Amino acid sequence: MRNHDVRGLTGTELERARRELAASLALSQSSALSAVTATQLGAVERELTTRQGEHRPAGVLLCSCGYGTGNPVRFDAHLANNPDHEPCDQP
Repeated sequence: MRNHDVRGLTGTELERARRELAASLALSQSSALSAVTATQLGAVERELTTRQGEHRPAGVLLCSCGYGTGNPVRFDAHLANNPDHEPCDQP
């Protein structure tokens, strides 16, 4: 799988990419397209989190598998793609 390097994007570009990828993921009908979009969205979210200097942002949604994101659309897509996973309460 290709590494999605988004370090060269500005903060504004990252936020726009995050919004567009989240919308695309929510509208995606193809599991192959969803996987690519989710990977790209993950790269953008990791870079945003790194730039914010936060290890775990407030309001993160956690899954029983350990996956976490602050993006509810992405979290719902993760749960839909993994029916045996369940949301967890935050510690």
